[in-house]
Amino acid sequence: MSDLYVAIDPGGTTGLAWLIWEDGEWLFGSDQIGDRYETEWWVDRTVGVTHRDTTVIIERWDVRANTHRLTNQDDPRYIIGWVDGFCYFQPHVTYVEQTPAQAKRFGDDLKLKRMGWYVKGEDHARDAARHLLTYLAKDPGDAGDYVREGLTR
Repeated sequence: MSDLYVAIDPGGTTGLAWLIWEDGEWLFGSDQIGDRYETEWWVDRTVGVTHRDTTVIIERWDVRANTHRLTNQDDPRYIIGWVDGFCYFQPHVTYVEQTPAQAKRFGDDLKLKRMGWYVKGEDHARDAARHLLTYLAKDPGDAGDYVREGLTR
């Protein structure tokens, strides 16, 4: 089981959400940051310097025939590739991918609000929180218990 969970919604604006075990309680945070270089710096400084067991959950970005007509950006694929490679060389890190549909189907606004994880005006941070919530709802450890309990309040 991890005591740091980081979820990433990669893009030109990247959403981040995290849950960390600190001083006997679970603490949630989220943010939105700019380009891929800032995202890579944040992951390196957050995940790379800790020796905590960490799980990184990232939104999988599938390129289809119409992808560049819908969104003409390369940042998601660069971010995903960099984070995947970075996590591979961190022995304390577990790397997980989720589809956008998985997170949106389960992690709706009502559930985020129930957990106190809904941040108005920060769409990308909320999307990262959806990935975090979706993953943790099935986690067998203490963080999963914390989320399942929060969803029943």
